Amino acid sequence: MHNINVDFDGTISWDGQTVDPATLDSYFYNIGQNPPEEQAEIHIGANRLAKYDTVAKVMADAQRRHVTKIGIVGTETYVQ
Repeated sequence: MHNINVDFDGTISWDGQTVDPATLDSYFYNIGQNPPEEQAEIHIGANRLAKYDTVAKVMADAQRRHVTKIGIVGTETYVQ
């Protein structure tokens, strides 16, 4: 399992380490090379002030690289 976090300023981290778009893409590529049943899970968390388009782009990039086990986590903190 890997955790991606999108911060309010658009900064993206992978398992706690800040990554640039090229590095993130290479991680997605490596995961997507495995059959779907063998892929690691990807959990995306976002700061409540993060821009939707940044989160959507991360998800679209993962899908483009054939990552199948991806989901949004931490949204329960936004429910009031």
